[in-house]
Amino acid sequence: MQRQTHDSRQDGSVMLVVMIICGILMLSSAAILAMAANSSFRMRRQLHDAQALQIAEAGIADMIGRLSENYVSWQNSTNTASFAGGRYRVTSRTNPGGNVLIESEGSIHSATRNASVELLGTDRDQNDTLFSVDGAILSGGDVRFRTAAFTIRGGVHSNQRVTSSSGAHNGDFFAGIDNDSPGHITAVGTIGNLNGQHTENAPARELPSFNFDSYRALAKSGGIYLEGDQTLRNWNGAPGNGVVYVNGNVTIRNNSSLKGTLVANGDITLRNNFTQSAYSSGMPALLATGNLNMDNRGRIEGVVYAGVNTYISNNVNIMGGIISVGFTDINNNSDIYHPSEYPDWDPLQPSIPPEVIVGGWLR
Repeated sequence: MQRQTHDSRQDGSVMLVVMIICGILMLSSAAILAMAANSSFRMRRQLHDAQALQIAEAGIADMIGRLSENYVSWQNSTNTASFAGGRYRVTSRTNPGGNVLIESEGSIHSATRNASVELLGTDRDQNDTLFSVDGAILSGGDVRFRTAAFTIRGGVHSNQRVTSSSGAHNGDFFAGIDNDSPGHITAVGTIGNLNGQHTENAPARELPSFNFDSYRALAKSGGIYLEGDQTLRNWNGAPGNGVVYVNGNVTIRNNSSLKGTLVANGDITLRNNFTQSAYSSGMPALLATGNLNMDNRGRIEGVVYAGVNTYISNNVNIMGGIISVGFTDINNNSDIYHPSEYPDWDPLQPSIPPEVIVGGWLR
């Protein structure tokens, strides 16, 4: 009887140990399963984070591609698109000084990642791009074609309308200096009966601007500086450093010429055979804070700029394009060509070539 009791106690102890061991094994299995589940969650999360980052980077690449194709349309803009099972939202912003900041948010499932890249640039780079997209006529107001006797080589853009009258539809629009395919005419508003490719309801375009103070400083230190309104006849200007600055309105008449750049803090009026040639490569030809008037024969080598309106008529040839803050009026026989080189928007600031992507950061 005592022997059986002793055996029973041993059996009970063994059973208890077995139960404890089984409990430990069950707890261990549960812990391993929990760890495996947690590890799987972390792996999925890391995978989704990596995918979201790749989608954000795809947005950066997409915006750079769009800016390369048409900077004017895509500057300071936003684009969204689906990519690799997720979606990105990318924005571009032009900062003061010309740098372009591109920010992109990529998302997939519940994961969201961001990537940013800044492109180095200068105000000159931005101005070159703003004008060079079209290059023949860029106008803040209407562009008005009044007769058919004109040739435009390069695009035309108006932030308002492009109008035509008196048979102007027979005028010639070409894509570029050496390209005889139809030129492109774009306008925020409507476009009249003209040859060329038309795009109405186009986005308004920012106009480039010149630093008039720099040209004034140059005229005072080696060029020609004239104070007050001026009327010049049979004048042949040859400034030492290529810059003439008139602090007022200037009218030039009767077989006059200039080798350099004429700048006026007011209106510029050129009549009866005015010829201008470039002092150095890439310099603008005429800069006016007010109106620009040219008629009755003239030949210009460089960009012309009017802070208000531009009036062109009667055998005027501009080998460099027109920028008008106001409207641009083209009448009678006029030839306007895309510039071969871009002007010094600020001659006292050296030209800095644009650099490739210089950096980015992730978050």
